[in-house]
Amino acid sequence: MNDLQLALREALAATQECNPADLDAGDLELWHLCDRRIEQIIEALIAGHDECGPAARAILARFRLPG
Repeated sequence: MNDLQLALREALAATQECNPADLDAGDLELWHLCDRRIEQIIEALIAGHDECGPAARAILARFRLPG
């Protein structure tokens, strides 16, 4: 689980360093790929703690950006 948490922190840091509105089409696609990977990592972390899974998914859904 520590590897997943580290991967999540690194991916979040990478996406927070730039504004997607300032990216060209190729870079924006990479940004979206990273965003989807973040979602996959979060799902894996939630799956490891299934007792809070539905509540965690509901909270995360509130912060999910359209894209």
